[in-house]
Amino acid sequence: MKFCGIHVPFIIFLTTSVVTTLAKRKRTTKDWNKVDYNDVEKNWEEGDDPTELEHEYERIQKLQEMKAKEGPKIDWNNKDEVKKLMNTPGGFGGGMGGTMVFVHIKQSHLEGLAYPRPAMDKLSGKWTALLRTASLQASVYVIEDSQLLVSVDKSWMRKDVMTFVLQQPEVEKLVLDNKEYFPENLPKDDEEEL
Repeated sequence: MKFCGIHVPFIIFLTTSVVTTLAKRKRTTKDWNKVDYNDVEKNWEEGDDPTELEHEYERIQKLQEMKAKEGPKIDWNNKDEVKKLMNTPGGFGGGMGGTMVFVHIKQSHLEGLAYPRPAMDKLSGKWTALLRTASLQASVYVIEDSQLLVSVDKSWMRKDVMTFVLQQPEVEKLVLDNKEYFPENLPKDDEEEL
């Protein structure tokens, strides 16, 4: 079909493309300033589960509050349960936590006197440096004239730290959990436990 020598479908196509082009003009910044983003966000949230709308930080806060309200479910009168907690990783008595070892230093070879404080400070610094060099996380502190405290950060390093301490010529004995260990009782074999 022709209208004035032009096909009618072509005329219809041409007019629709001109109209749609005019209707879909590019938005300017003035147009974007008029958008209410809160309405857009509310429209997006419709139909979503409330847990999906929660931010990760808010979710973690809620979980921590719930755990704090519940508290530990431990029967402190049950000795077996308390003993089990003592031996679990992250428990308060052992596992992954740190360990403190008390080290008694031999009396000085000069007239049986105790080591002077500066010498004890130097010894504790030397041991801390040597332990760190061996990749053992432990710190050594002076408590008294002839006593040091070795704080082991990771309990699985305890055996290596104790072996190191017992090999030092200045050590008389070390005490861990009210049990005494002497250099002469140092295990000869890696299989033996301290």
